[in-house]
Amino acid sequence: MRTLILGATGFAGSHITQRFLHEGHEVRALVRPERRDTEAFRALPKDVVVKDGAIGDPNQIAEAAEGCDVIVISVSLPEGSPDEAYRWLHIAGTENVIAAARDRNVPRVVLISCGEVVLADEERVHWNEKREVAGKPLGARAQALKLGEEIALSASDALVAVTALRPGWLWGPGDRGRAPKLIEEARKHGGIDLCGDGKNLVATTYVEHLAEATLLAARVPAAAGQAFYIGGLEFLEMGEFLGMFSKALGLPAPGAVLRARAAPDTPSANAGPSAKFCARP
Repeated sequence: MRTLILGATGFAGSHITQRFLHEGHEVRALVRPERRDTEAFRALPKDVVVKDGAIGDPNQIAEAAEGCDVIVISVSLPEGSPDEAYRWLHIAGTENVIAAARDRNVPRVVLISCGEVVLADEERVHWNEKREVAGKPLGARAQALKLGEEIALSASDALVAVTALRPGWLWGPGDRGRAPKLIEEARKHGGIDLCGDGKNLVATTYVEHLAEATLLAARVPAAAGQAFYIGGLEFLEMGEFLGMFSKALGLPAPGAVLRARAAPDTPSANAGPSAKFCARP
């Protein structure tokens, strides 16, 4: 299986790349030229075929996707990026990938989304992939990912089959985003700050499980046109999860008292990941 991965130098994308290579598949990575002088680029396996280009240029995507069987979209921006940047990346970028897939007859597209595309200011009980929230998702990034999902899944047909994967709070080795910030916070404050008493439930996703799910989505015909949550076997309380995280890294236990800073709204016990901790593809 020949696969083009957009975002191969990112946290999730790097693990997806390794998983596909481990299974003996050919992997191409679409990489912006300015990313070549980064540690993440240098960490790409030597077997990866690098193609210069960006998600903003459908012609570059199409050229890189020539002869491919699958395109994986695993792109992201840093937290706090401008709202317009999220819309450009996740909405316009997804449209470009779908157009390129059709142009080059690529039969499968896998979109790495986020569990928070269905996290809104409303109660959720017994939630599954077949249900949608009535209001907008919380935050510009989740809203843009949700629209990107809708574009991609509505385009899924017999010629280009699309699957969307929704991880929870993504964690694992190689996280260069959230994990370093939490480590810095723990060292500075004597423990990671908890919002409230830490009893809110959080859906977590180990990054290797997302990589395995991506491989399955690329292979299994029944996955076409559907969205799937990718999570652990159980929900954990935020304090419990951060406690295990801290212990594994030799950090002080999380603080039980909320410090003097704004805390985000958190969903009900059945709602999944909190607004503060969104999965980072």
